[in-house]
Amino acid sequence: MKEFVTVIFFEDTGSFLYRRGRNLDASLFAEMQRRWPQFQQSGRHGLNLKLEVGTQLQQEVFDFLAHHGKKPRWTHYPSIRETESIFQLSGERIFDENDYQSARYIEMCPKKRIAGEGCFEDDCRLWVRAGSVYFKVKLGTYPCGLFLPAVDEAMMQKLEEQKFSNLLFRPIEIRGESPRGKKLWQLWSDVVLPPVIDELIDTGGLAFDPAKSTSCVVQDLYLPMLCRYHRSDIDALGSFDFALTREHWGAGYRAPKLFVAKHVYQWFHSQGVLEAFIPMIEQ
Repeated sequence: MKEFVTVIFFEDTGSFLYRRGRNLDASLFAEMQRRWPQFQQSGRHGLNLKLEVGTQLQQEVFDFLAHHGKKPRWTHYPSIRETESIFQLSGERIFDENDYQSARYIEMCPKKRIAGEGCFEDDCRLWVRAGSVYFKVKLGTYPCGLFLPAVDEAMMQKLEEQKFSNLLFRPIEIRGESPRGKKLWQLWSDVVLPPVIDELIDTGGLAFDPAKSTSCVVQDLYLPMLCRYHRSDIDALGSFDFALTREHWGAGYRAPKLFVAKHVYQWFHSQGVLEAFIPMIEQ
């Protein structure tokens, strides 16, 4: 796994004042262009910095900026107004095959949506509008932007044949006349994971309070977000193929994440379902 930070700096020509922390005066901008020409944006007064964290290049660039009174902000929440001396970073994680091979459990994050309109009730049961269903999507996620998986009837039957443990199918309500008799199913589980060991906050940057908070995220800069666990806590659950996180993630509409065992992840790939997966981190 590699972590990268990104930030775009502009030459201060008077037209980019809305990004005060990312404006550089002409001489400073020119010096950065001279030192790191690979970051120049073609045809624009901008430098697009994408730096691998922990490398000598990242340290050199940030030391240079700090010398000139500009420091990065390494957290995502709460959102702040950038100043002349502070600029906001964006963070990205990139996984390689070794990350997936070493992980015992992997989070499913479908990229496609199963329907264009819909939402879910308090118990996370999904409903969709009949006319908005995407017929060619066999595995997708919810219209309201969360990543719990949903499948069509054909994929549900294939999953049933595998006899994976702890996998439940919850029927998705299709509101309105369902064309072609389409049926959809929400993937669920009767196993709930222990609490993550990450620091949890709301999107306002306050400590997460299960009784009061309306949003829940990990205090982190990078995306995709990781879920970290003590390995001994996962072992205590015994063997399982599917499991839900105890936490309900997101802001406004919140739902758990769904993790699968490595051999389930491999089965999905064997079916040609090319979706996003995020390794569980066990410590």
